[in-house]
Amino acid sequence: MLPWKTILCPTDFSAPSHEAIQAGVELATHFDAGLILLNVITPVPVVATAYDHQVFNVPTYQHDLETHAEAQLKNIAARLLAEAPGLAVSTRTIVFEPAYGIVQAAAEVKADLIVIATHGQSGWRRFLFGSVTEKVVKMAACPVLTIRAPEGEDEPAQVPPDNQGP
Repeated sequence: MLPWKTILCPTDFSAPSHEAIQAGVELATHFDAGLILLNVITPVPVVATAYDHQVFNVPTYQHDLETHAEAQLKNIAARLLAEAPGLAVSTRTIVFEPAYGIVQAAAEVKADLIVIATHGQSGWRRFLFGSVTEKVVKMAACPVLTIRAPEGEDEPAQVPPDNQGP
């Protein structure tokens, strides 16, 4: 299991995923491991219509999403290399359902560890949207390190109860 040689760090470019990337960098530096930054783009659902012409060009839109994600990943990788010059970092973008895409990518690159953010959603948001991180933890063949969102980011602020007397 140790030392880790390949660390997969999925990102959706949010503040919590930035924290996970920083943790991945620290681990990769400590273990002299390769760090793979991954962005999984959810496929755009296509609905057939009775119209002969396309109102919305799905392939072009999907390509634009991929191009934009690749550019963002390359910017992050360049910044990480400037901060940690010896870091072996690479980037990868795939189109897939996020949790399954992360697990599949981890298997393909033979990742020893996945470092992923958790957005701290609860209640109806978690029920409605589910948790990509939770699915990854359940399905991954390798260890998964979850990094919780920093206080106040991507989750509602916790309001202390009113301690006033009756």
